[in-house]
Amino acid sequence: DAVLTAEQCSLLINETKWEDAEAGWDVAKVGDNELNLKIRKTDIVWHPNLSVAGCLCTMYATAANLLAGWDFDLIGNEQLQMSRYKSDGGFYDWHMDTGEPKDGLQRKLSVSILLNDDFEGGEFDFESQDNVLTKKGSILVFPSFLKHRVRPVTQGTRYSAVNWVQGAKFK
Repeated sequence: DAVLTAEQCSLLINETKWEDAEAGWDVAKVGDNELNLKIRKTDIVWHPNLSVAGCLCTMYATAANLLAGWDFDLIGNEQLQMSRYKSDGGFYDWHMDTGEPKDGLQRKLSVSILLNDDFEGGEFDFESQDNVLTKKGSILVFPSFLKHRVRPVTQGTRYSAVNWVQGAKFK
């Protein structure tokens, strides 16, 4: 809970070039660049995996991997994804982050940082537990095969940073 300060969260939000958001706020990339609004409605901006936030995600994922006893074989992290969910119903429906292995690597751990809490709706849920990420600056690390979602935002704007740590594909 509240690992990052309010100032650090604001810095991440304000330094993101939202005008460069991928595909606009009203569409999402799915599969081979299909557009599908039934899956996700959010703005996405990519940051380098070696950014301060990307390194922080790697550090927390590595620690969680050991402390939770998952002991996944981890190799490195992907680019950091900055996400903005607007109050016009921005959401991300039920999904898993594992995806198809690429170059023999697969997402094994997902990291989500909640960068603000002055919005309504937008709850982060696991299939087995509702509303698990609620405090600004909190970092959540979980196995990428766990089904999760972000409910529609009804008021304000929800900001988060998301990262994935990869390893050899699951057997």
